[in-house]
Amino acid sequence: MSTLTVYSDLVDGHIQSYSSSYATARSGDNLSADNSSINIVLGQVLSGGLYWVYEGFISFDTSAIGAGTVTSATLSLCPYQDQSVTDYTLYARARDWGASLTTADWVAGASLSGLTLLASVSTVGISVGSYAALSSESAFASNINTSGSTRIILTSSRHEAGNLPPTGLEYVAWYSAEASAAYRPKLVVEYTAGISSHPYYYNMTYM
Repeated sequence: MSTLTVYSDLVDGHIQSYSSSYATARSGDNLSADNSSINIVLGQVLSGGLYWVYEGFISFDTSAIGAGTVTSATLSLCPYQDQSVTDYTLYARARDWGASLTTADWVAGASLSGLTLLASVSTVGISVGSYAALSSESAFASNINTSGSTRIILTSSRHEAGNLPPTGLEYVAWYSAEASAAYRPKLVVEYTAGISSHPYYYNMTYM
């Protein structure tokens, strides 16, 4: 069994949407993308009569696995700031959003539950500056891209539900790839190495 530990690429970040209508903000309006901050904001906010909704996007280079077979995957995130006066469950879902983050990568709240769930964690009891390991679903291992980048969208359960508009602050800022290695989003993948295609190995098979 082999283990690959990788940290999120610098292209990670979040997209924010806002409107005076919660339904409109949840669907996506006045969108802007940020992939240069030290944190990835995730959740919802009501401030000054406007509803703000945030989705996070992370990417890991998992191409080193190559012909190997993934047996498990564990995603860990580190809180930068906890403003979840109302807590939520963070969902990590499969979403190939491409090599760079743009507002076109936003997913309307009503469509989020249709994406494959990879892992989740509740914001209850999280500690700023300490990694929170997400509980993995069986689908996580099969959604690791063994020849390229594994890309993930991060969402709030309350944003996904659609019937839970914020009444104040309910967001957590998580450290991004711009942070030091002690805090960046981390993915640990366990896998069995594949058989090399080198002629030597074929010869050994039939000797």
